[in-house]
Amino acid sequence: MADDAAAESVAEAVVGLVSVRRLERPESLDAYGLDAGALSILARLADETEVGFRLGGTPPVGEGRYVVVDGDDSVHLVDAWSLRPVERDPAQFRDRRLLPLDTDGITSLTIVRGTSTFAVDRRARHWFLVAEPGYRVSGSKMRDLLIDVVEVRAQHYGGPPRPELPPSPDSEGWLRLELGDESGRTASLLVGPEDDAGRRPASADGDLLPSGVGGEAVEISSSFLAGLDLAPDPWRATDLLDFNPWRVESVTWSTGGETWELHKDEDGWRNAQAGPSGPMLDSEKMHDLLGDLSGL
Repeated sequence: MADDAAAESVAEAVVGLVSVRRLERPESLDAYGLDAGALSILARLADETEVGFRLGGTPPVGEGRYVVVDGDDSVHLVDAWSLRPVERDPAQFRDRRLLPLDTDGITSLTIVRGTSTFAVDRRARHWFLVAEPGYRVSGSKMRDLLIDVVEVRAQHYGGPPRPELPPSPDSEGWLRLELGDESGRTASLLVGPEDDAGRRPASADGDLLPSGVGGEAVEISSSFLAGLDLAPDPWRATDLLDFNPWRVESVTWSTGGETWELHKDEDGWRNAQAGPSGPMLDSEKMHDLLGDLSGL
């Protein structure tokens, strides 16, 4: 995969070329560094049309670069600085993210480090601890954590061998992350012990990753792990009503001497007064209501 920012900078450089001087095209372009060995660029536009040009040398006096555009009988002088993105080494366009995922599509996260496990899943708008008591965790902390995870980038490729699973769950220095989406696809990141330079061997894999991504042995900086506390309490939401709405089985309202009760069974929500044969209620609206209550 290509790095989006790098690719975008090239596209902007191509469409933003401005001729600052136009020269009559000579019979031979060698004097301008525009021979057959010059760097050639071919851009395909959204309407399937193509625009090609070659980059030449610099003028003997002044600044700029010579450019010749396919189908144009002139040589143009353009600003050399605007062409810097185009002349990058191809390796610099590589997307170095190990988990190039959209955080909005992630619905579960598990982190295992030694004997500590932190597992959460997302229901509707909120994140909840998987283990008992299943309370809600801070949405802002989860957003920050997920951004850190999907922005983990390879510092070096092809260095240490691909790390294998640690010999036992409490192996010192090892960490494993697993992300999932609502369709059941997963992506995992296995991170080995830190070396003296603060780097860790790592490898990502899983069917949630884009095609062609994952499986390589890389080294990453361990800075994203600094201060990562897997104890559940620091992640707990501080809202007044803190509960998992998906575990609520009944809701009762009382006001003015009257009482209403809604009950959830294996089929969904019903009005308790109507009995088991009463009409079903809109489960989505009930989940939204309970989600709003849990966020007070």
